[in-house]
Amino acid sequence: MVNKTHINGILKNIKNKVPSLDWDFVSKYHNGEDISVMELRLFQQSTTKYFGRFTFNSQSGKVLKGRYGKTLRFNESISLTDALLDVLSFEINKAAVTV
Repeated sequence: MVNKTHINGILKNIKNKVPSLDWDFVSKYHNGEDISVMELRLFQQSTTKYFGRFTFNSQSGKVLKGRYGKTLRFNESISLTDALLDVLSFEINKAAVTV
């Protein structure tokens, strides 16, 4: 099960590094019983230019497909929480390099 509190906390930390970032969740598929696929979209507030997208199983939290920027790609072997922690680490390291 996806822990919404953890996800929102990580997203807020990413936003601290990228102030123009915003996000939303969109339901992509539900079979009416037990499978629900959601998409997390990370985008720039003013232009809705996407920073990244993550399609994931909302029950297991496993990423089906994801990307962030031009360099980070994710697949079924990672949880949404871990993928977002990778994004946060990427942004922290990017900020350290540009200072």
